[in-house]
Amino acid sequence: MLDILSAGAGNSMILNAKKEKFLKEDFSTQFSSALVYKDLHYLQDLAMTLKRPLFTWYTKSLQI
Repeated sequence: MLDILSAGAGNSMILNAKKEKFLKEDFSTQFSSALVYKDLHYLQDLAMTLKRPLFTWYTKSLQI
């Protein structure tokens, strides 16, 4: 299965980084959701400080 994914559109840096864990059937997490949550809040704080929207495609679609 990894050969098929690697040969097509599924090939990515993520696949290459996780390949060994997948082969060993190690499905443990490598990055906690608490850290993702923290990073998203840093991003939100930065966007507010810079007075920039986070999702320009969404905010542009709301403009009339």
